[in-house]
Amino acid sequence: MLAPGTATLLLSVLCGLPLGAGAPRPVPIVGGEEVKASEWTSVVAILSQESKSTASLCTGTLVAPRVVLTAAHCLSHEPDLAVMRVVFGDSIYTKDQTRVATVERYGVYPTACVENCKADAYDFGYVILAQDAHGIDVVPPLTTQDEWDETMHVGAEIHVVGFGTVRDGESDALQTTDDVGHKRIMTTPIDSFSKSRREFRAGGEGQDACGGDSGGPAFVRLASGEYRLAGVTSRGVRPCGTGDSVYGVPYPILTWLREETGADLLPGDCPDGDCVVMAEPDSGCAISHERASLAWALPLLVFARRRRQTRSSPR
Repeated sequence: MLAPGTATLLLSVLCGLPLGAGAPRPVPIVGGEEVKASEWTSVVAILSQESKSTASLCTGTLVAPRVVLTAAHCLSHEPDLAVMRVVFGDSIYTKDQTRVATVERYGVYPTACVENCKADAYDFGYVILAQDAHGIDVVPPLTTQDEWDETMHVGAEIHVVGFGTVRDGESDALQTTDDVGHKRIMTTPIDSFSKSRREFRAGGEGQDACGGDSGGPAFVRLASGEYRLAGVTSRGVRPCGTGDSVYGVPYPILTWLREETGADLLPGDCPDGDCVVMAEPDSGCAISHERASLAWALPLLVFARRRRQTRSSPR
C-alpha cells in the first residue's frame, strides 16, 4: 500500500493536474487496494501548502469530533495554519468542499523524535479542526488489557490505511495523480515489537506504507468484528516495500492527548492510562537497536524539502 516514506508532490497535484506523463499506472498501493469514500471515513489526508511551489501530504485519523491523530514529523516543519487543510473521503482531489476542513491549531509530543530515530520515537502529533466533523465513524484506540492481549502479538494482522504514493518516488521520481493522494489499505502481519512494546514493525515483501502514509492508522480487528486503532505510521526503509515499517502504539500518549486537546479516549475505570500491561515480547521478537534505525520519517514535501532518511542496518 503506502509507505511511510516521502515522494514528490507538486502544487499541480492539488489542482488535479498530472505530476508526470507517459508512465503506466502501477498496482494500487504497495501491495494494497483502493478504498471507497464510504469506508474508513475516520482516515483523513493532511495537506500543507507552504508556498505557491511546495506542498506536503500526510495521513491522520479522526479520534474525536475535532481531533486528528497523526505523526509528529508531519508537523515538525511548522506548516502555516492559514493554508493547512484536512480532507475527508477517498481522494485529495475532491471538488466537494464539504469534505475539506480548515485547521485551528496543531501540536507534537514534547519528546518526539522526527529524524534518524531509534526505537520508541514517540512520533505523535495532533491537528485540531476549526469545526466538528459530523457523520464520521470513529474507531477507538486499544485501551483494555483483553483487547491488547487478543490483538497485539507477532503474527496478528494489521490493516494500514493512508493516502500515500503507490511507489517509491526516490527510486522512480515520475509521479502522477494516479500514484498519490488516494485512500488505500493493505493488510500485513506484525513482525516484531520494540522492547517496551510501544512500537511494532510490519510490512515488507511488497506490502508497506510509503510517502504520504506517515501519521496514518494501523487498525486491528477484534474477534467481535470491531476494529481498534493499534498504531500510528511513523517510519520505514527505502525503497518502500523492501522491509518493515514502524508503527507507534498510541495508548501510552492518550493522557497527553487529553491534556492537549480535551479528547478523552481512555476508559472511565482507567483515567490515568496505566491499566494495560504491555508485556515484553518473546525472546527474539524485539526490534534491535540497529534495525529500528529506519528511514522515511518525514512527510511528502515538494522540491526543496528532501526526506531526511537513513536506511536500516544490514540484516
